[in-house]
Amino acid sequence: MAERPRFVLGLLIALILLAPLGGAALYLAAFRMADCPQKIHEERKAHPDWLWSAWGKYNCFRCQDTGRITILNRWREGDESLEPWEDMEISKITCSGFQKTNPQEALRVTGLVSGNRMTLRLQRQACRVLFDPDRYESVNVRVRNDQGKPGKVEVVLEVKER
Repeated sequence: MAERPRFVLGLLIALILLAPLGGAALYLAAFRMADCPQKIHEERKAHPDWLWSAWGKYNCFRCQDTGRITILNRWREGDESLEPWEDMEISKITCSGFQKTNPQEALRVTGLVSGNRMTLRLQRQACRVLFDPDRYESVNVRVRNDQGKPGKVEVVLEVKER
């Protein structure tokens, strides 16, 4: 019986000592700031005299033009630079390569809808959800700026069926 109180006491001491370490780790991950990996900040520093017109309120979707994001968000979203079409409105969706499958059904599954905001996460999700090795050899979601409508993008869903 004498061993049990010692075990509980040791557990309490370990918990008291580890709690600040967990808090420090949470602080470092959630509140410490890192540089935003977007290329637009480098262009802005190189050409401060240019007139920067945004598609929306900000030019940079990740940091809202502050140049800094949290370490947690940088780890979660990755270090690669975002696409220039990030967070732009989808104006038109075109499907190609569908012969056996109904393109409207495929669009419903992907979550791509005209009028929604296009993100890199949505592009990857659409490819991942739609790709079925039994149905398709390849799935590609291409995004390009809509020439007729500034600030909007066209999405092309391309598949190669088996």
